[in-house]
Amino acid sequence: MNAFNILEHSLKNISSEKEVYQKIKEWHQHEKSAQLGSLKTVCTHKPEMIALLSPMFCKTTAIRVCDIFLEEQF
Repeated sequence: MNAFNILEHSLKNISSEKEVYQKIKEWHQHEKSAQLGSLKTVCTHKPEMIALLSPMFCKTTAIRVCDIFLEEQF
């Protein structure tokens, strides 16, 4: 899945859940459409894939990341 590959590359140096939220905030501020679109795609169709981006992510983290991201979209 191309969306997953974009996220994997964009989040490769992330070491905490807090950093994920900071990175997403940066994407919004800088209108990073590839990253935001990829996150929307993954969160909408396969949110569990977020947990595969880093060993520090679990299913709960993935759900939280997607919930926060999708709330910001509206």
